[in-house]
Amino acid sequence: MYNASDDDAAMLIGMNRLRNAYVDLDPGMEPYLVTSRYDDAAGLSASYLMSRRRSTASHALASTGMFVTVVNAIVAGTLGALITLAAEAPVWLIAVIGAVSGLAYLAAALAVATRRFGSNSIESRFPSPG
Repeated sequence: MYNASDDDAAMLIGMNRLRNAYVDLDPGMEPYLVTSRYDDAAGLSASYLMSRRRSTASHALASTGMFVTVVNAIVAGTLGALITLAAEAPVWLIAVIGAVSGLAYLAAALAVATRRFGSNSIESRFPSPG
């Protein structure tokens, strides 16, 4: 899941660089671009969000990666509950262990995603103005 996001970001940076080259060749075409021509974090975000006003949180919460993470958290919670059930624990403990397992998976996955989202290993050649 994270590799796909990294690859997607790298391809988007490449497209931003191509748009930058097009504008260098013909500056008059810039008003026709619908996404950014800059390859820094601001340019990448602008292209991801298609120049619409959306928060980063909105973009992340509506992503395929978030959907997969939530489904995996549900599976982790179910697994925790099933293991507790197999140990013949009381119902309240099964519910607590299931909830804690799912929430722990979700917290760990979000921590990893947040760390990865903030890092960009590709050096910017065409930073946004300002």
